[in-house]
Parts: sequence; C-alpha cells; structure tokens
Amino acid sequence: RAAGNSVETLSPKGMAIGIEHTGLVEATFVEREYLLGQGDVLLLHTDGITEATSPDGSEFGCGRLAALLKDCSQLAAQVIVEKIFSAVEEFTQNAAPTDDRTLVVVRRGD
Repeated sequence: RAAGNSVETLSPKGMAIGIEHTGLVEATFVEREYLLGQGDVLLLHTDGITEATSPDGSEFGCGRLAALLKDCSQLAAQVIVEKIFSAVEEFTQNAAPTDDRTLVVVRRGD
C-alpha cells in the first residue's frame, strides 16, 4: 500500500498462477475483489520465488520478498519485476531454478 508504505499479504485459497490442466475440471475457484489505491502495487508470484534457495539451503522467503517490494514500490511495474528477479538470482548465486519463477506486478498510477 502506497499510503503508509506497508505490505499487506493476501492469502486467497486456490491457485492464481500456474494452474495445471490435470484436475482443472475439479478445481474450485474463488473470486475476490481488492481495491488498489493510487500508487499501490499488486504482486502475484509462484512459490518458486519464495522457495528459491541459497547455496547454504536457506530460502529467499516471504519476508525478504516483502521487504524488497516495500523498498522498490515507487518504481514502475517492469522495474519491480527486474529487481525481484535480480535479487533472487543474486541470493541463489545464479543456480538453476528447481521450480518455476513467475511474477505478475500491477502498479496503479499516481
């Protein structure tokens, strides 16, 4: 949230990204509505971002991702994506991903 420079975690049930064709017919989708204020950023990501591991086995994690988003929330959406991918690559020391790393960033203009 731009007002207050805070990060709010949304935890809807189900899969927002990375839906697999297997089991899609049985999947349950829940619709949620969130209002974005001026300057707010919406970040959707797969677990390949937060579960990316460093050489010592520690995970990038939600806390590190939230702090990074807070630090670069005033930037354009594409730049936020680039900064997150760059930070994950630096954290993993450019190790090959073991899971997909997908990001969607939406930023409401001022």
